[in-house]
Amino acid sequence: MSTSFSGTTTPHRPAVSILGAGHCGCAMAVDLVQRGVDVLLYADPGHRRSLDAIDAAGGLTAKGIRTGHVAPRLSTRLSDALEFSDHLIVALPASAHDALIAALVMHDLRSHTLIGINGNFFVLAAARRITARLIAETSTAPFAARVRGNVVTVKGEKAMMWAGAGAPPTASDRERVQRCFSMPLEWMPSALAVDLCCVTGVIHPAPMLMNAGRIESTAGDFLFYREGMTSAVGKVMHAVDMERCAIASGLGLALPSALEMMNRYYGLHHDDLSSFAFHSQVHNVEKSTPDSLQHRYLLQDIPYVLTPWAALGRRLGVATRAIDSLIRLACLATGETAMGGERTLASIGLDR
Repeated sequence: MSTSFSGTTTPHRPAVSILGAGHCGCAMAVDLVQRGVDVLLYADPGHRRSLDAIDAAGGLTAKGIRTGHVAPRLSTRLSDALEFSDHLIVALPASAHDALIAALVMHDLRSHTLIGINGNFFVLAAARRITARLIAETSTAPFAARVRGNVVTVKGEKAMMWAGAGAPPTASDRERVQRCFSMPLEWMPSALAVDLCCVTGVIHPAPMLMNAGRIESTAGDFLFYREGMTSAVGKVMHAVDMERCAIASGLGLALPSALEMMNRYYGLHHDDLSSFAFHSQVHNVEKSTPDSLQHRYLLQDIPYVLTPWAALGRRLGVATRAIDSLIRLACLATGETAMGGERTLASIGLDR
C-alpha cells in the first residue's frame, strides 16, 4: 500500500478524514462513503494491519445491517489526513489520544474541526495543547461494529447521540458536525457533561469483574450482555451510575441515567439495565465477550472513564464507593498497579 494518497478530493463533495481504522473507524467509513462523502482512512504506521488488509482487498466490505463494498482512500501519514479534509473524526482508543495530540501539535489546525468518538475526556485533553476551529466529542460510538480483516460487521446503530464541545459551538459548527453523522445529535452544555455520559464506564467494568472466573475459564464463551449482566450485576452497575449522576449534580449538571441513555440509543423502553441487557438484540446477536481481562472494557474504561470520575468525586466531596471498588478490583485482577496512562484532573485541566 502506498502510504500517501495522490490527487485532491472531488469538487463539490464533502470530505472527512477518519483517524483510526478499528471497529468504529471502519464502520464510520462505510456510512460516510455510502452517504456520498469522500473519506480518507488513516492509521498510525505502527498499527496498520487493518489498513493493509483493506488495501489488499481493494476496499471495505460491510455486512450486517449495512452491506456493500466501499473504497476509502488510505494513508499512514497524518499530514495526508489533515490535507485531505478539515473535518477529522478521531476514532482511536483513549490510550492513543495523548500520542495523537502530541502529533497534532506540530500542525496548524485553525481551520480544522476535530470530533472525538467517543470522548473519554478527549476535548479537555486536546484543548490544552491544540488550537482548532472546533474540538467536539460524542457520548458514544455511532455503530456497534466489529472489523476483521477488510470485513466490518455492523450489528446496530444508535438512534441518536449526545455531543459537546470545548467552546460553545455556533449553529454553523453544529451543522458541520451533524453532517458527519447519520443519526441526530443532541448538544450538551459542555464537553465535561459528555464525558460524564460515557456510559461504557457503567456498562463494562462491573460485568467484566463479576464474571472474571467465567471469562477466564471459558475464554469468553458466553453472551456478555444477556448472560453476564444478571440482576446482581445490574445492581452494581446501577450503584456506579448513581455515583456518576451525583458527581454531575455536584457540577450543576442534570444528566440522563445510564438506562435512559441505552434506551434512547437503541429506541427501547426497558425498566432496568439487566432487562435491557437480556433483551437487546444488537448486543446478543453473537458472543462478543472478551476472552481475557486484558481488554479495553477494563484497560480503557477504568483509567479513562472511572478514574477521572472518581477524582472529580473526591474534588466535590461526593462518595464513590462503588467506582473506587471497581478501580481497586481491576488493578488487583489485571496486575496493573495504575491501569496504564490514566486520565488525571491535571491532564485534563481540572486540577485548579
